[in-house]
Amino acid sequence: MAAIERLALVHGLRGVRRWLPGRGSRHARALERVRQLPAYQVALWPDGWDFMMTEGLLVRETHEMAEARRWYAMAARNGVPRSGRLATPTARTMGLYGIGFPEPILDLVGRQFASEQAASVAVRLIAGEWVEQRRRMLAQNPIDVFALQQQTWCGSRHPPPIHSTDLCRLAHRLLELCATEGLLPPLDAEVDARVDTGYGLATWYCQVKVGLRQARSRYGSRLWREPIVETLELALIPWNRAVLRDGRAWRLLRVEVLIEDV
Repeated sequence: MAAIERLALVHGLRGVRRWLPGRGSRHARALERVRQLPAYQVALWPDGWDFMMTEGLLVRETHEMAEARRWYAMAARNGVPRSGRLATPTARTMGLYGIGFPEPILDLVGRQFASEQAASVAVRLIAGEWVEQRRRMLAQNPIDVFALQQQTWCGSRHPPPIHSTDLCRLAHRLLELCATEGLLPPLDAEVDARVDTGYGLATWYCQVKVGLRQARSRYGSRLWREPIVETLELALIPWNRAVLRDGRAWRLLRVEVLIEDV
């Protein structure tokens, strides 16, 4: 295979990599996986479902669905009735951005289904034609589609506390545990939390505020941020979730360290 690639580089042969042994079969296998996906997974791709501890599944919101909901809310504020939103300039713009979700699909968020079959029947009943269009879209780049899905994950204790006070309390507790385990030095730090709801799913930022004198006494202010951010983000994994946002993984709980001159 390496010899074929070198030959292509030397002689400028085009299309050689496309036909290297194994590439066609890999694409075919990925394409078949797309064809075999249950209808509910096509509709809620890439991570809009969560299997329950018992049988059944829960529909959860993806970043793409949350952004579509924002656009529909904007149309509602502009006085466009629900029945006419799919024909509005807003809907056409949503299509250009690849977030053309039917509102009945968004209404399924939070619903529990007894089985995968029941979930698939539900999405087919409310948006069957759209589901098949979406399947064809996924089939255009099946290898990339599954590679991107592998970047998404969800912690066992997600969702996190939804109030800033509770989230600050959790972050404080985790910092104390990290200090007890020797992962971080004891911190005399203030923790604040802020939420960003401006784009897709809400992102929470845990802000750890450390005094400048304390930072200098330990590592120096430049080296202080990285150990705290890395350690606390690892500790938050059970409460965190990584979604697909603009083609890359995005954690919904993020950590910021602020060095303050106090």
